[in-house]
Amino acid sequence: MTDRWAFHTREHFDTRMGGAVRGLQRADYCHAVAQDDIDLVLDDLRATIAPQHGGRLAQLDLGRGPLLRPRDQSDPADPYHWAQWGSYPLAPWSNRIADGRFTFDGVTHQLPINYPDGTAIHGLVAATAWSVTEQSATSATLRTTTDTPPYAVAVEQRFTLHPEGLHQELAVTNGGDRAVPVGLGIHPWFRASPFWADVSHMWPAGDDCLPTGPPVPVDADHDVSLDGEGRRRVPPTIDTCFTGIGERRAVLDDLIIEWSDDIDHLVVYTGVPGWICVEPVTNANDAFNLDQRGIDGTGTRVLGPGDSTSCRYRFLVPPGGTGVG
Repeated sequence: MTDRWAFHTREHFDTRMGGAVRGLQRADYCHAVAQDDIDLVLDDLRATIAPQHGGRLAQLDLGRGPLLRPRDQSDPADPYHWAQWGSYPLAPWSNRIADGRFTFDGVTHQLPINYPDGTAIHGLVAATAWSVTEQSATSATLRTTTDTPPYAVAVEQRFTLHPEGLHQELAVTNGGDRAVPVGLGIHPWFRASPFWADVSHMWPAGDDCLPTGPPVPVDADHDVSLDGEGRRRVPPTIDTCFTGIGERRAVLDDLIIEWSDDIDHLVVYTGVPGWICVEPVTNANDAFNLDQRGIDGTGTRVLGPGDSTSCRYRFLVPPGGTGVG
């Protein structure tokens, strides 16, 4: 799959982000804070981007009807409405950080608590406005910044429609003067259907979804493999971070989602009837604290000043059938 992905260089991101990234300032990188939705169209494919709502993919239709949970399916008055629709970017970490607190390089950092369970969840950019820096009929590039200690980062997304589906690139650049741990991912809400993913292990966790130890083999209560007749299963009710990924793709009735080889975790959430969240992410839940406990395989990436990292996704029309596709 690697040949399908155009990996960017540091120079590419310097150019896209407007030159030097050191000493990043919000005013330098995020000048448009409230823009209308953007519709990308290619034949019967349509992607709607919502810059003012976390720069998210608000809706996607690959010719078989809408695939994502629309914004009107959750209460706009709910302070956590931002987390319940579309497909939004996760940066500079994915999923939960326990108590919003972690220690890195001997310094303890407190992040804003943004969820009822007392965690810092889904990064810092999913509920903010993004600016549109490039746009055409079939593509759009968006960026935003955050200055939330220890993070002074710029985040960029590019969405592009191709005949086979939608491609998405997500990147983060460290504009601060010290190294920081980061992770990336996306959080799509798809219409529920029989589902398959190629995973061998999962992070054991309690009701709080925070890992209690290193990965263990997937058990029967969390099985997302094909059944004995080679068919996709109706997924169990889970909120689980998987790892040990074989093929970098997951399959639903009307969609295949693929991701780049540097993504080693997959969160699957089925707690809302009628919907399934399939979240390919670079880091495990609470990865930064797992690192401090000496647990390997968390997926944490460390960015020095001026460094960038990125990942890629493709949303594709499946060939049909009841198996993997």
